[in-house]
Amino acid sequence: MKPTFLVEKKSNIKMNSTSKNVNNERVKLNQTKAKNQKYRNEVDMLRKEMTSAINEIENLKKNIKKNKREAES
Repeated sequence: MKPTFLVEKKSNIKMNSTSKNVNNERVKLNQTKAKNQKYRNEVDMLRKEMTSAINEIENLKKNIKKNKREAES
């Protein structure tokens, strides 16, 4: 075999290996992005629930004060 052929073959093997590594990392990146989006959606939902709960607590406090005033008069 000619030395240039061996060098070219080694180069092709290395290129294929690098290409596979890049593809594997791309898959990992896409999985991470999907998880990130899922967690962002969960956090948004929890924020909305918390805001709703805070508003409900405030309404209950107002009603308690109102009922207390009515009971005292």
